[in-house]
Amino acid sequence: MSRADVLCLDFDGVVLESVRIKDEAYWRLFDDHPESVRDRVLARHKETPGVERSRKVRDFLTLASGREPTPDEVARRLARFVDLCRDGLRTCPEVPGVIGFLQGLAGRAVYVVSAAPGAEVRETSEARGFASLFKDILGSPAPKPELLELILEREDVTPDKIVFVGDMISDFKAALAVGVRFIGRVAEGRASPFPPSVPVIADFTAGAAVVLDTLDRPA
Repeated sequence: MSRADVLCLDFDGVVLESVRIKDEAYWRLFDDHPESVRDRVLARHKETPGVERSRKVRDFLTLASGREPTPDEVARRLARFVDLCRDGLRTCPEVPGVIGFLQGLAGRAVYVVSAAPGAEVRETSEARGFASLFKDILGSPAPKPELLELILEREDVTPDKIVFVGDMISDFKAALAVGVRFIGRVAEGRASPFPPSVPVIADFTAGAAVVLDTLDRPA
């Protein structure tokens, strides 16, 4: 088989060092509740990577109040979550080396595949000036396996022609479900959540060679 022609990247934790921003936003989102409730919300958030945000917020409101929230209550919290994240997403560091790596990548389609809303990720990418590095930016409400399937159809390729880089075990499971190749991003000093057989990178400085080798190596 020939090389992979399509590279897919998760956004938070792969393009931007923004995981902590989202964690803090979930904690601050419930600042009208006791700290114990906020801690439970944050813990639940970390236990459910890859789950679509509106579902998370609805579940967290139920956890906090003990009842099913109204659609208006969910919408208000979702809007506040976006406000809590906006400045941080526009100013946080990029994952080291990722922009230079993408700028030097030729002949392959590059997609963002995120659990965050696609419009929000696009807005952030445009504000930071690197949206043009991606062929498309895709996100929720569609789950990641569905987004990867969509890319397979758009590019008219077999799964072995796609490499997906993600930082969560939910990313690995999405790749496994669709049959695309996977690389884990594990920041320096963190334990890998992935099986030992999964190649991992700390960033796109030294890690760029691993990604390029995986793209060029026949499946």
